[in-house]
Amino acid sequence: MNHHSLHIQGLVRFRWIAIASLIVGTLPLLQAGYLQKNQMPYVMAVVALLAVFNGLTQGIWSKISADQEQHVLFGQLYVDLFAAAGILFVTGSANNPFVYVLCIHAFLGGIFLRGWRGGVFAASTLLILGILQSETYQDAKVTVNFDDRALFFEFLSQWVLVSVSGARSEEHTSELQSHSFI
Repeated sequence: MNHHSLHIQGLVRFRWIAIASLIVGTLPLLQAGYLQKNQMPYVMAVVALLAVFNGLTQGIWSKISADQEQHVLFGQLYVDLFAAAGILFVTGSANNPFVYVLCIHAFLGGIFLRGWRGGVFAASTLLILGILQSETYQDAKVTVNFDDRALFFEFLSQWVLVSVSGARSEEHTSELQSHSFI
């Protein structure tokens, strides 16, 4: 196995854990009301597509050269980000307590992506958060007794946590690399 493919191998393993968590977590999400029965086909389709994507990725990780690694990681992280955003959009957008999963995406982008790719990915993560928040805000405006101040502080905390997750990971990447952790 190529040394540079270890990042992709780690991402594949992490994605298998996320897929298993989504499958196991559907029942509690249904019971808590964050997932409706009519949303299940969409969520399961995303999970199935991620599983197929992950299986294909698992088959190619040893064939990826050092020159291709950043391109592949960039694409892999975007697939994960869009899958998470799609599930969040269907299950309550920024009102879903699992919206903070975007912190994990920001963190992984800060750890794995170099140069312009890291900045583009961080901006994309924040853009997706903004879209989810906008959808939540538009939905909340039609609610009786809507308190936009409470929503503002909730949204602000989401922005801060996602931003800090990406920034802190970039700061410590070189330290982790020097210890051969990544």
